[in-house]
Amino acid sequence: MLWRWLNLAYERGLIQRSGTGVSGKPFRYCRAEKLALWQAKAGEPSDTAEVDAWIKQWQDKYPPRPEWKEADVRDVRANDLERDG
Repeated sequence: MLWRWLNLAYERGLIQRSGTGVSGKPFRYCRAEKLALWQAKAGEPSDTAEVDAWIKQWQDKYPPRPEWKEADVRDVRANDLERDG
C-alpha cells in the first residue's frame, strides 16, 4: 500500500525518487525541495576543522574499493581454471 502512495506522489511530482528499485539499489524518496537543499550542502565543509581533518584521514586510510570491469572478472576466472585445472 505504501509503495502505491509513493509511486503516485512521484508521478505527480510531489517527491523525488532515486535508485533502480532492485535488490541492492532500492528506491529512495525525498521531497523535491529537500533534495535541492541537500545537494547544495553536500560539498560544503563542516562547522569544525576537526571533523574535516578526521574525514580526510579516514578517506586516506580507507580508500573506496576499485570498480571491477567484466574483463577483470573473466581474467580472474580464467586464472582460477588454469590453477585448478
